[in-house]
Order: sequence, then structure tokens, then C-alpha cells
Amino acid sequence: MFVLSYKTGLRSGELIALTWGDLELLDEPHIRVRRTYVEGLGLQATAKSKAGNRDVFVTPDVVKLLGDWLRESGNPAPDVLIFPGAGQGGYVRGSHLSKGVLYPALDRAGIERLHQPTGTERTWHSLRHTYARIAIEGGIQLKQLQEQMGHESWAVTDRTYSDVSPKARAAAVGVLKFV
Repeated sequence: MFVLSYKTGLRSGELIALTWGDLELLDEPHIRVRRTYVEGLGLQATAKSKAGNRDVFVTPDVVKLLGDWLRESGNPAPDVLIFPGAGQGGYVRGSHLSKGVLYPALDRAGIERLHQPTGTERTWHSLRHTYARIAIEGGIQLKQLQEQMGHESWAVTDRTYSDVSPKARAAAVGVLKFV
């Protein structure tokens, strides 16, 4: 779940609500996001916003990851949750993702919870920010990223995620040719 969040930018509630029927791993591999899970409210029949209902295209390594997980899970029916949990209705508790998964992983990796450059605490949502930063630095167009992440407008995507690293800015300037 951690890796899928990092490599797709999906929100935690979107990941929690995913079923095997939401995957297309063969032709134009993607994940269909059509609902979300909100702790305390349960499964929501729609995504966070109108734009949140989307197809999130995935890389070949994500296809392999999900295909391996599908086989390891015994090829379950399309309506079975990809990430079942111990919470209400068999869902993963959103609070468990940070406290039970992310924070222990950060501790094992020797990474501080407080992100020094920004002074903000790392949360599960930080994986979404990391995905967006990598996508922008990799050259994805802002409009494409907006659709991939399910934002209503590209301005939201730009305002929230366009702060690229100094290393990426230096590399971008390094390719300029002046005559």
C-alpha cells in the first residue's frame, strides 16, 4: 500500500476503497478511482470531488507489483478489497497508515518525521506530494498531473506541487544552450 501510494499519488482513502475490479493491468494499465473511504463515515460512493473520479495510469513496475499481489492474494473476486483491514467493515483504518505503517518505516530508515526544509510533519499524504514532485521533475505536463491526481483545476496542482527541488532546477538550467 505504501509503495502504491508513492508510485501513483493516490490519496489514502482512495487506496483503502480500492477493489480488484478497479484495476486494468493489461491494456493501458490504470486504476479506476470511483470512491473513497473516510474514517468515521465509511465508504463514500464517489471520490473526493468530481475530478477525483478518474483513471490513474500506472508504470510497468506498478503493474508487476499489483499482479504479484493479486496472485499472492489468491486471485480474489473483483469486489474484494485490495487492502483489507481490521477497521469497520473490513477497511484499513486511515489512522493506522501513519501511526502503524509510515512512522515505523521512517524510524527504520532513520528519517525524521519533521521535514526540515518546510518544517512540516511527514504524513501519509507526503507520499502524494513526493509522487507529484517526481512527476514534475520527470517532465510530466501540469495538465496531465492534474488529471492523474484528480484536482479540479491545474491551478490547484500548480499551487500545491510545483515547488521543485534545487537539484532539479539546476539540472533543468543545465540543458539550456545559448548561442
